[in-house]
Amino acid sequence: MDRTAWIAVVLATIGLIASLVWEQRQAAEARARFLQQQAALAAQATPTPQATLPPGPTASSNLPSQPLTDQKQREEQPEHGETLKSDVAELSFSNNKGGLVTVGLLNHRAEQGQLVQLNTDRTPAIGAITQNPNNWQDGGYALSTDPAAGTATLKRTASDGLAITKVYTLAKQAGLKDDYQVNLAITFKNDGSASFDTPGFFVSMGAAEPIHRTDRIFATQFDWYRDGKFNSIAVNYFDPGKLFGMFQTSGPKDVYTPLRPTKSSGRR
Repeated sequence: MDRTAWIAVVLATIGLIASLVWEQRQAAEARARFLQQQAALAAQATPTPQATLPPGPTASSNLPSQPLTDQKQREEQPEHGETLKSDVAELSFSNNKGGLVTVGLLNHRAEQGQLVQLNTDRTPAIGAITQNPNNWQDGGYALSTDPAAGTATLKRTASDGLAITKVYTLAKQAGLKDDYQVNLAITFKNDGSASFDTPGFFVSMGAAEPIHRTDRIFATQFDWYRDGKFNSIAVNYFDPGKLFGMFQTSGPKDVYTPLRPTKSSGRR
């Protein structure tokens, strides 16, 4: 090879090594953020006793300053879990996390023979709702399951009369073509004497984490279906923006904005 070819080979090798180092650095940063988030969620899940006061607005929130329905004090409910099992998955629900906590895929194995798991009990449940994405405490439901009907139902009525019902239905019983799909219907009903106004609710779509410890960050995707079409986005979308991987240009994203629900007073 001539000198130009050798220069190209050397530059390509340097570029490959640099990209591997950069990916390892990104993975280490992502892991550190993940551990910090889990610690924060664990602290949030076990709040210390305090006086009953309406919560004030947070500095990082642009939401309305008046007390929000999902932030008001609720009647404490003992922790209660239920499971539903289909041909391909086992679904675990929690009344105090407000929905589907984990999904174990029966036909897929991860490290050490463990089931591949969707979501985690250290993050908001799939189907948890809130008016403030900085506070995902969505508990106090009555939880029941009907294995014959393939449904899990959570019901809660707030002190202002807003009744919330969530019904999860397995694919077979819901008439869905894909066994890995689950139908979720969330119903809001105003049983109070006064009108109820809301800017809308955020709905948790679940969390993603590497199946194997050595998975690259780009191989971990946030996936969803819309109008029967598969969509996905790399989880590093939520990371702070950086220039050349070193200079931060924007803050982290807590919510994937295209999925933010619009204002609604009915069934979603």
